[in-house]
Amino acid sequence: MPVYSDINADSDNPAGEDVKVVNGAQHSGTNGLVHFDTSQLDADQAALQLQLLREWTHLAWTGSPVAPHTPAWDRYTAVGNPVMTLQPGDTSATVPSSFYASQHNCAFWDKATNY
Repeated sequence: MPVYSDINADSDNPAGEDVKVVNGAQHSGTNGLVHFDTSQLDADQAALQLQLLREWTHLAWTGSPVAPHTPAWDRYTAVGNPVMTLQPGDTSATVPSSFYASQHNCAFWDKATNY
């Protein structure tokens, strides 16, 4: 089964859970943004919402989130294990998973936990 990976990098998401996350975005913010009233979004947030709606709809329809008018998004099994960085204002892009592994100190957590 094809796998696609993303990370919410929008720390100013108005659709979050009334919790300010000091170090960045929160998981549930992406889900909230899709269902948020567009009249309460700025232009950058509305662009991210439209991107997500296109990708989620295309994923449900075809099994792939790579929809017309959205950023390129390779499968996670491709070289570099690309992760879609979800950002407002049509700035979403894929980066290698090694970028996030370094940023989130995954080597430390791999040693410190059994997961």
